[in-house]
Amino acid sequence: MTDPISSAIQIALNGLSDRRRVIDDNISNIQTPGFLAGSTDFETSLNAALNGGAPVSGPTHSKSLAPTRTDGNNVDLDNETVASTDTNLRYSAMIEAMNVKFRTLRSAIGS
Repeated sequence: MTDPISSAIQIALNGLSDRRRVIDDNISNIQTPGFLAGSTDFETSLNAALNGGAPVSGPTHSKSLAPTRTDGNNVDLDNETVASTDTNLRYSAMIEAMNVKFRTLRSAIGS
């Protein structure tokens, strides 16, 4: 059974998982000369799909244009830590939303 709410939650979970991988990659390459921090955006596509019925595309990836250190790396550990915490909280919220959806379905079925 697929409905718009479940689909949106699933897309958000996939996007947040992808973002988590990018953040982990950024942190693991903090000392790699020439490494540019990456970012992930899935919210733009999800928002367009929810508001206008446009098809949802996968997450988009981009490299940061922030200034680099002398070694050419621009990973900022403080920013990555905040992004990681934010991503984890959003992921937890989506899991809870899915749990609420399933509890509602179970209640409606009467089990």
